[in-house]
Amino acid sequence: MKAAWRLLLCVILAISPFAMADEGRACWFPEGPSNHGNVFEPESWPVNDLDDFAGGHLGIIRPTYDHFYLFIAYRNLLGLPLSIADVDRMRRHDPCWRSRANGFHGYYPREEKSYVEAVSKWIEQREKVAPRRQSGAKELSSYLYRSFQTCNADAFRNATAVLVSRLAQYGQSTDVQDWIRAQDSVFAACDGPAAQPEPVTKSAPRWLQLDREYQIAAALFYAGSYDQAVKAFDAIAATSDSPWRQIAPYLAARTIIRSATTAQKYREPLDDQKLTEADSRLNKILRNPLEPEFRKDVERLLQFVQIRTRPAAALEQIERRLTTRVMPESIGQDVTDFWVAYQKGDGVNAPGPFSRWLTAMRSGADFSAAFAEWRASGSLPWLVVALQEAESEPTAELNELLTDAAKVPVKSPAYLTARYHLARLGDSRNAHRTISGVLKLPATTLTRQDANAFRSLGLEKATSIADFARYAPRETSMTIGGTPPNVDADSADIINRSLPLDSMAQILFAQRLPDQFRRELTRVVWVRAFVLNRWDLIRKLAPQIKVMVPESTGLIDEMVEEKDSATRKAVGAMVLARYPGMVGNMTSQITYTKDLGEIAMANMHRSMSQDGSRENWWCGFPLDVYYARKGVRPIDPPQPPPTFLSPKEVAALMAERRRLESIPNATDYLSKIVMEWARKNPRDSSLPRALQMLIRSSRGGCVHDAPSAAMFRHLHKYFPNDPWTKKTRVHY
Repeated sequence: MKAAWRLLLCVILAISPFAMADEGRACWFPEGPSNHGNVFEPESWPVNDLDDFAGGHLGIIRPTYDHFYLFIAYRNLLGLPLSIADVDRMRRHDPCWRSRANGFHGYYPREEKSYVEAVSKWIEQREKVAPRRQSGAKELSSYLYRSFQTCNADAFRNATAVLVSRLAQYGQSTDVQDWIRAQDSVFAACDGPAAQPEPVTKSAPRWLQLDREYQIAAALFYAGSYDQAVKAFDAIAATSDSPWRQIAPYLAARTIIRSATTAQKYREPLDDQKLTEADSRLNKILRNPLEPEFRKDVERLLQFVQIRTRPAAALEQIERRLTTRVMPESIGQDVTDFWVAYQKGDGVNAPGPFSRWLTAMRSGADFSAAFAEWRASGSLPWLVVALQEAESEPTAELNELLTDAAKVPVKSPAYLTARYHLARLGDSRNAHRTISGVLKLPATTLTRQDANAFRSLGLEKATSIADFARYAPRETSMTIGGTPPNVDADSADIINRSLPLDSMAQILFAQRLPDQFRRELTRVVWVRAFVLNRWDLIRKLAPQIKVMVPESTGLIDEMVEEKDSATRKAVGAMVLARYPGMVGNMTSQITYTKDLGEIAMANMHRSMSQDGSRENWWCGFPLDVYYARKGVRPIDPPQPPPTFLSPKEVAALMAERRRLESIPNATDYLSKIVMEWARKNPRDSSLPRALQMLIRSSRGGCVHDAPSAAMFRHLHKYFPNDPWTKKTRVHY
């Protein structure tokens, strides 16, 4: 009977969609996986596991973190660590916690492991006594929820426990059979309108009469007949010999809350009068002696009400518990409720220490105020805020702040945050010294997420092409589907828009680079060298390109050795036409093609690979040239050239920009060159594969006026039996 009071508890969560077979931490992208900062530097959560983060390995504390992580950071900065038990209690409230219930379209309570097990055990026990026609699986699917979870796991666990108890007392009697039929009616109401359990006769055993009163009240609640359910629970509370007497007042209050929160029309406010009544009822219950577990749940439900009726007072109470040295058992729910109360009340101006710090971190504090708070308290949380709000203009306050930040020891939870802001606020020379030291830290201390942040900062402070090459490559912070990018938007934008070709080549020929970054940059330089007629670079890079596409070695050698410029251009175009993955721009997006020979842009044939985040060869130099020509949007103004470029390099960059902006999209550009060659050399054996790829590419994506029909006719006229011709049944 002790479990009876749990009957109607329900938790509705709004969690980022991600389905997985087992429970565990698996963060997903709140803004979309190809947006800036997500793959390399997630803005809302740390990539290290919760135990590691809660243990003080905070990395760079970001103001954009969910309040859950900022709370953990705050306690660590104050020297109030969380115990293993605390972390375990918080785990399911981690925004990155995932389970089978977290489906792609949201949270599915019926998929929770505890819910599935509770329903299955009820069905198993119930069918031992009185089997039904429907199978267990079908029965399970009938106990579903509609717009919110009506019957939760405890309802089924309680019913199972009561059934076992009644069987032990009365066996498989007709009275127990009657009890089971009534309970079936109760659970039928979980899934919509259903017949209510029939009242028992006056001659029925007293235990069955009392149980039936409770079953009827529960069925009324599940059916949404809230006023009737409250009256029924109140009547049970007034029945001195009812085994449900203690739980009934709680359930009446719970029913009133459900009525206030779910019965109102769309977008209408909560019914404050009902919530106030529930508040009064719950406080009355707490004035009586209660079992410890029951008291905790009454207090939790009261907190739910008070957050909505008196959010400022609720926030103060929650924060008082969260800032004590010893955490309450309710820590996980308290951290979740804190944010609800913070948002509903005037949390921004709340006087509590954590609220004030959170507001300063999230909203941006005035530097002078943050500095004064730090100077007065000497606390690490306010040192972090002051560093975050500081600007690089030299002042006595800044000098004092940086002096203390430099003293933060490596074992401090604020160490990496302090080093980051020291580099951000210092001159380039000192910044590079700081960043270089941090990047040498072991992976157990420095996550990829934080390493990428320091590299991004180093890129801002770059004073040479060597600095750029050192900081431009990045490593993704998590396991993702598809091929991860190796540069973030900052690196990609500089390469695509602000480096002359010779500077790109200088990086390739003089720097130690990650393999993936080197391969992609090699392809970009090769493509741009071809467009700009830089045959010196084509020759230098030919050995690396032949390693990437060994089946085209003969054609590449022919191009490199050819003396006639027109022939050389045509052969080069046929080489490029074979490999749509030879792109002319670096990408900071996830791609899904498997090799360089796959068509990537939009097409409609199911057998063709599709990759919406990578163009075939190129759309434009830069990409928005293509859209400007189509009248969709103007070309973005170019960023100023990097300060480390010499005047000569800047002049070369500007000349290349003018030339590249005049080049059409790749399919149009290559098609024109290949068809000019085809008219003069109609039976060249290199043509079929090139034509086939260009015809396919002309179906969709970055194409304007590629001569698809002409290429199709040429292919079928001169190469009717070629395998590439047979793959090309139509033109687009």
